[in-house]
This record gives sequence, C-alpha cells and structure tokens, in this order.
Amino acid sequence: MSLLIAAAGAKPTAQSHIERHALFGNDSALSFLNNHLLMSLIASGIAIAVLFMVAKSMQPRPSEGAKGYLTKGRLGGFFELILVYLRDETVKPLLHEKTDKY
Repeated sequence: MSLLIAAAGAKPTAQSHIERHALFGNDSALSFLNNHLLMSLIASGIAIAVLFMVAKSMQPRPSEGAKGYLTKGRLGGFFELILVYLRDETVKPLLHEKTDKY
C-alpha cells in the first residue's frame, strides 16, 4: 500500500481509483478542479512544452546554408522520424500526387 493511501486512511478499491475526487472540497470556489482535470492540465502543459522545443529544433536557419535545414537535436530528429513515417506510410497512399500540396 502506498504511503499516500495509508496517510489518507482509505482502503483502495477499483471504483475509488476512477471516481471524481474534488481536490479542494465540495464547497470551495475551486470545487470544479478534480483529479482528472488536474492530470489533463499537467499532461497538456507537458505536451505543449515538448512541441515548442521540437518546433524550435526544426526551424530552418538559412544563414547556415544547406545544413541550416537539418533538424537539430535528438528530440527533433525523433519527431521528424515519426512525421516522415506517417507521411510516407499513411498520407501518401491516400492522397497520391496531392501529398506535397498539403
């Protein structure tokens, strides 16, 4: 049993894991903020931060010549790999010659 559950004095059940738990009580002004909404906000914040870092590493740098159009960093290269795979294996078979247009 984890330390937080033991500290709360509650016995964990499958239903208590998926129920909506208000973080600041039901009569508080922040009663709309529950555990699911909080985790969704944290996940979206992390996703936005990662995507901004990837966008910065994929940004073209014409002043560096031909090397300025290469993706810098491992994270940017990983995302480029996924995007190229999706483009070649899913989008190209569907759009054929219109793939480059979009």
